[in-house]
Amino acid sequence: MMPTMLQEATAFRCPVCLAQETAVVRPYRSGTAPSQGPFSGLSIRSCEQCHAAFACPLPQENELEVFYAESYREERGQSGGDSRPNAWDGGSVRARAQVEFVLEPLRFVGSWLDIGAGHGLLLDEARRQQVARTGAIEPDVHCGRQIQDAGHHLYASLFETKTSWDVVSFSHVLEHLTRPRQFLKDIQRLLTEQGHVFCEVPNETHLSESPRDLPHLLFFTQASLIRLFQESGMTIVAVSSCGRRAPETGWRNIMREGARRASQKLFKQPPRWIDRRVHPHFHYHEDRSAGAWLRLLARKA
Repeated sequence: MMPTMLQEATAFRCPVCLAQETAVVRPYRSGTAPSQGPFSGLSIRSCEQCHAAFACPLPQENELEVFYAESYREERGQSGGDSRPNAWDGGSVRARAQVEFVLEPLRFVGSWLDIGAGHGLLLDEARRQQVARTGAIEPDVHCGRQIQDAGHHLYASLFETKTSWDVVSFSHVLEHLTRPRQFLKDIQRLLTEQGHVFCEVPNETHLSESPRDLPHLLFFTQASLIRLFQESGMTIVAVSSCGRRAPETGWRNIMREGARRASQKLFKQPPRWIDRRVHPHFHYHEDRSAGAWLRLLARKA
């Protein structure tokens, strides 16, 4: 059956700002044929209004659920074991930088819910920074067990948690969603009166440089990320880009890596000065198009 004009218009509509003025940029780069699944045969469209890009047509929710349940960990080169990253691994470093980003403008955070929490590293760091009540939403069974063993409350979905939270965070989650506006509306129902939302996504200002899109569905610039939150009824508190777009080379990289390896032998936990000198997660840019990731903190309007 041929799609109707209404179905075609809806398929081409920007999921960030809902504008219909979108155009094909290039084919979707999904990687090897066996791993394409619901991402096969897609294109990347760009919105002329907010400059977000998105996969088109967006896969069906049930197809995505199957992919994330069966293939996502393999795509990312992850095994299903129970090993937990240590303080020097990238996930732990990222968690420290993210918690610092959130707590810098906020005087007090009593409760924190992390969506797509992985191993629970961000919540571990939040608790180290005196956050009393922590909760997670994480579908992976192995990670969920680790989260509970660490003393964080584990919820099956957004709608299972009946309490309000000072901070709700989701790192590298938003780019995987087909309905980001609805997601942000659902999130706001979980916030306390002075609650905040923290988000981190890949910085896709230079989308043409990306060698591979799988499994992302949304591709944000700073402008499109801000617009999504504002049109969802939120006020931006802070936004920045951080990290390096490409691995650093030359003598600076040699010195940083040498300092990192030497410090690893001396310290179980990286000192603050090591984090800032050698880990890109703590490197922010005045030019917000320059970093590898975009970080945003927002509150209820």
